[in-house]
Amino acid sequence: MTIMELGSLGELISAIAVVVTLWYLAVQIRQNTHAMEENKRLALAQTYQIRADALQSMLVHAADSQQTCEPNKWQRTKRAPNPMRESTPKIRWTNISTATFTTG
Repeated sequence: MTIMELGSLGELISAIAVVVTLWYLAVQIRQNTHAMEENKRLALAQTYQIRADALQSMLVHAADSQQTCEPNKWQRTKRAPNPMRESTPKIRWTNISTATFTTG
């Protein structure tokens, strides 16, 4: 083998190595893109779950406050009627809106 033949063989081997390296990098980029999309979906699902949990706790709190906001009969007979105290929907709305705007 002459030096020219060895040089040509070296060029062929390096060209094959470049093609294999480019193919490997393309596969790695595709896998990385897929993993990033999965992580994005997971983060979005976790965000939805956190918001759903906050909404559920807010609704439970609003339902509990419905029972505690209504004055009992003893308080109604002892005090003069107060329209603010009697308006439980307004109190519930205040609780719901406060919980909505203060959670995540």
